[in-house]
Amino acid sequence: MKKLLIVAATVGLFTLTQTARAAVPLLSGLYNSVSNQLAIVSNTVPVDAKLAKSLTGALSAIQKSGGGTNAATAIKGLGSVVKIVNRTSVSNAVAASVNSTLVSIANQYVGTANTYSNQLSALFPSTARTSAYNGISNLIASVNGIITNNNITVALKALTGLSKQVTTIQKSVTAAQNAPSPSSSVTATILISGSPSFNFVASQSVLQHTTGGNFLLNSAETTGSGTGSTLHSLAFGIYGLVSGANNVSGSDGEYTRVSLGGAAGAFSITTSSLQLNWDDAHKLVSGTFSFGLQEQSGSRTGSISGSFTLYYQ
Repeated sequence: MKKLLIVAATVGLFTLTQTARAAVPLLSGLYNSVSNQLAIVSNTVPVDAKLAKSLTGALSAIQKSGGGTNAATAIKGLGSVVKIVNRTSVSNAVAASVNSTLVSIANQYVGTANTYSNQLSALFPSTARTSAYNGISNLIASVNGIITNNNITVALKALTGLSKQVTTIQKSVTAAQNAPSPSSSVTATILISGSPSFNFVASQSVLQHTTGGNFLLNSAETTGSGTGSTLHSLAFGIYGLVSGANNVSGSDGEYTRVSLGGAAGAFSITTSSLQLNWDDAHKLVSGTFSFGLQEQSGSRTGSISGSFTLYYQ
């Protein structure tokens, strides 16, 4: 008689809990799997009371978690289920469902990563933006590690850590959203044979977008005053950029010094190397450059190395 009472109580609970299925989006598959195992146990005489109790507890844990209406509650519910069923042989029966549920929850974070990535795409380059992108890459790597891990206990532990990664990413995204736009500048160190080095800081600069991935940069700085003033100008072309990071060469142009002294002269760019980023969404080009120089109608040589951040129309 005692065994029959256990069966009746178990079946009664099983019937009662079916009404919760409609509210269990992320844990619905696991709920169904545990329910099916409970039905099998309940209809097998003699009833395995310990197993039935574990299954009942698992269903109760899913319900208490709200059925997994979001990733956080689903992880909590899944953790409780795994802890309960691991005490009995039922863990083998529902292992596939536990694993698929774990994978499904982990994949929720891929959507979160994509959302953050889309938010960052429209922002200006900044340290915070780079940090956020790195955080997103780490989050995706963590998700992939969870999905491919056959050890459910280890994978579940890793799954609980994803929320911290998301929190870190969110802070970086917020910082990136509040980061100021980069200021325009052209700076360089210029070396000409027979002359001391000159630190060029442009007081005027223009970046013209000519066509496609091609640009023309003009910049100038005046030093000294009166008859002792010198106009330094640097102009060069940029060709073949694509959106994003670039490593290009082959730019033409010149550096000139206009003054009354012997340092005056015009120098053609003979060799060039540029590491640039083209942010077409914000009409911004930035990066570093290095040029080799040869004096026009003269024997002096030189070099220029510097960086710039410029917007264009």
